[in-house]
Parts: sequence; C-alpha cells; structure tokens
Amino acid sequence: MDRAHVNDFIKRVVRQYLRLQETDLPDDFLLWHLCTECGHAGRERLYRSEMRWLPAGVFRLLFCRAPAIIGRCERCGSSRLLPMHDVATREHYLTQMTCSTTTTAQ
Repeated sequence: MDRAHVNDFIKRVVRQYLRLQETDLPDDFLLWHLCTECGHAGRERLYRSEMRWLPAGVFRLLFCRAPAIIGRCERCGSSRLLPMHDVATREHYLTQMTCSTTTTAQ
C-alpha cells in the first residue's frame, strides 16, 4: 500500500467511525457477523462440525486437539458469515441500513 492509499483508507475508516457514532449500536457490535445469504446482522451461533456424538473430552483424548467449531447464522443457519470488525463488511451493513431506512420512510 502506498501513501495515497493509506491516507484514503484512514479517511474511509474515520468517516465510517463518525457515522457509526450517530447510530445506536450495542457494545458488542464488532463481535457481530453479517450473513451473506439472508443479510442478518448479529452474533453467530457456534456448532461443532465434526463427530458431534462424541463428547469433547473423549475427542481431545483420542485426537489430541479440540473439535472444530464453525459459526452459523442465527436466522438461516448459513456458514457464509462476514465479520463486522472488517471495514468492508461494516460499509456493506451501513449501506443496507441506509437503504432500509429510506424505503421505510417513503
């Protein structure tokens, strides 16, 4: 990244931060995820993805590691989630919010 791109990125993040300050967001907003399937924004639901029938302690004993856990959307169950701590995801979320408020107001 050259100097011009860094400056543009910083300006983009600052604009986004100021816009987020105007909205009433929960404290754990940066821990949220945005579902690419249904557009739901919220906390992810964690599921064990392998050998769910085997207790976690036995799994650790047999395989010397913890079982894999994946996050899924609370609404549709999709595993295609984007983290809100990413600048591009927050921009997409803010665009979605703006579109939904303008269509509701009309």
